[in-house]
Formats: sequence, structure tokens, C-alpha cells
Amino acid sequence: MTQDDASPSFSDVQHSMMVAADELVTRLTFCIAVDRDLGLRRRLRALGSPIAETQKLFVQPPDARVWLAIGHDGPMKVVRDLPIGAHRLDVNDLIDGHDDFWRELLVASERCKAQTTAWELLAPVFDHGIPLTGPRIAEITSWAPVIEVVAYQYFTNAGILLDNIRRPILADGVSSADRDSRLIGYWSVLHTMGHLLTVASSTGARPWLTQMAMSFEWRTWSPTFTLSRERTLWLMAAAVKSAVAFGEAVVEKYLKKLSASDHPVKSFDALAGLVAIGLDQPNSSGHILTELLAAGTHTLRSEAGAAYVELMLKAAIETLRDPGASEQRYTNLICDNSKRSSSRVNLLGPDALWRDPAEILPTGHILGITALPLIVRSKPSEYYPRNGKEGYMIRPCEILQILKRAWIPDVPSPASQTLH
Repeated sequence: MTQDDASPSFSDVQHSMMVAADELVTRLTFCIAVDRDLGLRRRLRALGSPIAETQKLFVQPPDARVWLAIGHDGPMKVVRDLPIGAHRLDVNDLIDGHDDFWRELLVASERCKAQTTAWELLAPVFDHGIPLTGPRIAEITSWAPVIEVVAYQYFTNAGILLDNIRRPILADGVSSADRDSRLIGYWSVLHTMGHLLTVASSTGARPWLTQMAMSFEWRTWSPTFTLSRERTLWLMAAAVKSAVAFGEAVVEKYLKKLSASDHPVKSFDALAGLVAIGLDQPNSSGHILTELLAAGTHTLRSEAGAAYVELMLKAAIETLRDPGASEQRYTNLICDNSKRSSSRVNLLGPDALWRDPAEILPTGHILGITALPLIVRSKPSEYYPRNGKEGYMIRPCEILQILKRAWIPDVPSPASQTLH
């Protein structure tokens, strides 16, 4: 389901999220068991067509689109495409009449602690009290082909959940304690979404992502909008990685979104997606640049809004023309903030949790667009903390300020250095 579909009930959304979370663990448990347990591998090879010990068997996990390439005793590999002439076994074919196999799978999973490992691997994604580090997200994304579709399902439902719980947070008359609790919950869901969108945004996912994006008319949805509208630099980084994963196929849809935009935030989202794709796909950058040079702000209702979009367009055009200059500008900025050499700073430091990507820098450039060249060319693990000392939780009062910045309608002058 996309953001443009009719919203299901609150309870239905929560149920769908729990089902998706359980499925993530189930899929990882199966794969980890196959990876670790030689007895289970031998059983799978026996169930497949007769093959020599030196030949690989390609096993398709339940309800998955990928294959596990397993030899007799070598390391297992996850592959997306089945080689021609490969020996294969679809585990879905073992549903009926193979109760002994499923019992053996459970025993093997217990023997090698596969389910425990899967839960521990994913725990930082769902629990804001456990910091998610760069090495851990790299380990999770190594399993992306197995879990990316389910991760995106969770992400989509969580976005609907946010729409349901945001209004009560911003309503008058909410007690301070109740609001703080809701703010922490809201922030935790947001960052779980960012982590799972990162998992679902590998270039290998492009075929099914593109098919999904082209299957409906974009109205309130884009690959990036659910997170970019929340207006933090870290969430924007996760969002634009999604745009890169969708790739060139969605350029025209982003251009249409830009031309129809009636609010600076929508324009920012479209520009961030377009520039990210242009930076990743040089063959598209010329076309995108030509369209941005011809773009106007005539659909915006206020002069202040139009002025913001003019600044955004200028920043987007400059970044596509000279990404190296934008990257140097952003590197200088984070070095100044960290007081450390550029080789040691994080791509996105702790201030990225609250800093507004639509902020106008003293140079007149837009923070988030200036950061795009470095974000696009970096691995996801590089914008996560290197160790467990840094987390993703900030104080409720800071979260409330971010929500008000993003969701309380008010368009000030561009001189204010931010927008609503």
C-alpha cells in the first residue's frame, strides 16, 4: 500500500507492522540457520535434485524472491538471479508432505541459535535504546535481498501510523507527560522507518521498486516524501538513498511533482530526489539540469514560498553542475562544527538528528542539497555512528520543536533561514 491509498484503521496498521516485524525475523532465522548449520544444508541438498558434492544448490527461502547458494561446506551466498542450469530447490514446494523437514528446520534453528541471532541483529532497528552503529547496519544490509520487500512494507505502514498519531501530539490541552511519551514514540517510529528504508534501498532492489513506483499516480507520495517532510538531515539522507535506489525510471514523475508543487516542502522533496538521481546517474543529470533550468515557481501561492523555491532551484542547479564544490562546502561545514579534520568527522554528526535540511546557510546555499553529493556517494554505514556511544534519541522538547517546524503552517521570510 502507498501513501496515496485510502488509510486503513489504526489497529490494522499496527497489526500489519507487527506481522512485518515477525516476518523479518522469520526470514532471517531461516537464512541464518542454513548459513550456520551443516546438517540442515545436507538435508536441503538431499531434498533437491541429485548433485555432486562440489556443485552448488540454490535454495529459495519461503516467500522470497532471492536464492541461497550453498555448497557442501563452503560459505553461503545470497544471490538475486538464478544462474542458467543451476540446481534449485524452492522451499515453498516443501509445504505439504514434508513435516519432517520443518521439524528438522526448527531443531537446526535452535541448535545454532538462528532466531536469537536474528532478533539481536534487528533489535537496534526497533529499540531506540540500543544504538545502531555503522558496522551493525552494514551487517543487516548484507541480508537486504532477503528482507527488503518486508522492510518496505513495514516502512509504508509506519508512515500511515505517523499520520494517525501526529495530530494528537500537536493538539492543545495535551498534558506535558503524555506529550513527552508520544513524542518519544513518534521519534522512535521515524528512525525505525529510516533504518528499514536504508535496508530496502540497495541498487539491487531497483526492479521491484521501479515496478511499484510506476504502478500508480503520484499524488501525495514520492519515494522520499514520507521522511523528507519531517525535516531532519539524517532522515533526508535515508530518503534520498531511496530515490537513488528507484533510479532513472522515476525522474519524470519527480519532475511532474516539482511542476505541480504548491508548497516549498514539496518542491524541496522533488528537488532532493532529482538531484540525488542525477548525481548517481550521470546519463540523467543533463536532462534533469535542463528541466530545472526551465522550472518556475508559478504554482506557489505566496511570494515567500516562491522565494524559497528559487533558492532551492539555484542550489540544485549548482550542485548538479559542480558536485565537487557542493561536497567541499558541506565538508567545510561539518569540519567547522566538529573542530576535527575532515578525515575523522562523521558524514552526518549528532546535529543531523535535529538540523533542518531546508536551512539556508550563510552562503545562501541550502543545507540538504549541499550535502547530497557526499550522501549519495557514501555507503549507508558511513552516516551511522561508528560505535555504541551515540544514539538517535533527543529530548522531547527538541522533538516537539522539529515537529512544529515541519507541521505548523507558517511561511516566514527567507531571511529567517528556515521554512514551514
